[in-house]
Amino acid sequence: MWRFRSKLLLLSAINVFLIVGKILNTSIKEQIIDKATCICGGSAHAVEWYKKSEIPSFSMTAEELVGQGKGHEVLAYLDRMYEGGYA
Repeated sequence: MWRFRSKLLLLSAINVFLIVGKILNTSIKEQIIDKATCICGGSAHAVEWYKKSEIPSFSMTAEELVGQGKGHEVLAYLDRMYEGGYA
């Protein structure tokens, strides 16, 4: 286990992990919106779908799933939809 000499060092390390997590989630979000744009017919529709439309097989929106670290499952779902599959 890591041992930190000060609370400031510990808080700095936590902050770095949070920033990296946000960067990774943003990257996945961009990938999802790019794929959804092809299916939805435009980026504005894709962003609206990402935020508001519940994915039937998860009973959650893509945004909620990404927030839980399940962005790759959303990408797999979009791949199935793009190939003509069902939810």
